Amino acid sequence: HSKAQDTLVPLFRKVEELTGANAKAAVMFVSGLALVTQQNTPEARVRLMRALRISHGTIGNHQVVQQCLCVLGGLSMAQGEVQQAQDMLKNARILAKNLGDPATQMLV
Repeated sequence: HSKAQDTLVPLFRKVEELTGANAKAAVMFVSGLALVTQQNTPEARVRLMRALRISHGTIGNHQVVQQCLCVLGGLSMAQGEVQQAQDMLKNARILAKNLGDPATQMLV
C-alpha cells in the first residue's frame, strides 16, 4: 500500500457512507490522479474509469467527464493505445469547447 492509498481508502469509505455520487466521483478522480503520480497506471485507470462512469451516467457532470477523458487519453497515449487516446482527447476537447474552457481546448 502507498501513503496515498492509506489516506484515500478510508476517506473514500467515509464519503461513500455520507454523501452521494458527486463526492464519490470526485474522490475517485482525485485518487486516480494520485495513483498516476505514483505510476500505478492500472489502478489509476480503474479509478478514473469509475469517476467517468459515475460522472457521465449518474450525475451528468460534464466537467468531471472532460477531466477524466483528458487524463485517460494521456494514459492511453503513453500505453501506445493511439486510437483510444485520440477518441478520448477529441471528446474532451468537444466538452471543453461546450463548457467554455479555452485553456483546456488549447491543451487537448
